[in-house]
Amino acid sequence: MSLAFLALQIAAVRRIAPPGASWHEALWFAVLLPFVLWNYLMGFAIYCHHTHPEVRWYDSRAEWSFYEAQVCSTTHTSFPGGMGWLFHNIFEHTAHHVDTGIPFYELRAAQKKLEELCGRDVVRVELFSPRAFLAQMRTCQLYDYRKHCWARFF
Repeated sequence: MSLAFLALQIAAVRRIAPPGASWHEALWFAVLLPFVLWNYLMGFAIYCHHTHPEVRWYDSRAEWSFYEAQVCSTTHTSFPGGMGWLFHNIFEHTAHHVDTGIPFYELRAAQKKLEELCGRDVVRVELFSPRAFLAQMRTCQLYDYRKHCWARFF
């Protein structure tokens, strides 16, 4: 299915590219660049949603519970200005995990209510900053499932 979609993208690029346009540039800007950006943004979002020094991961079903996995093991990251809206409020991620049917425009209110109800169990990251993100990346490199803590590569 993915190869069929890629073939359709390439065919569309060939068809709608202006005459005289470089085939390689058209392919880069219409197919490859969006693909790379999408993967980068999704990787960033998933990392932010599920990685934090307070977040536990589980390799044993016996240790796992819905509450632990959905409420205690996902994060709430705040972004300055209208960035939360730009991301469709998906960084209000704990509420999204508890009920994936909540529409994006109601996630902020649902997250607030969830934090009132569950208190400290919700991993709250106050405000995103490059400095805090880099510190988190230094701390959360490997997860030790036996000790339930994050470790560094070296």
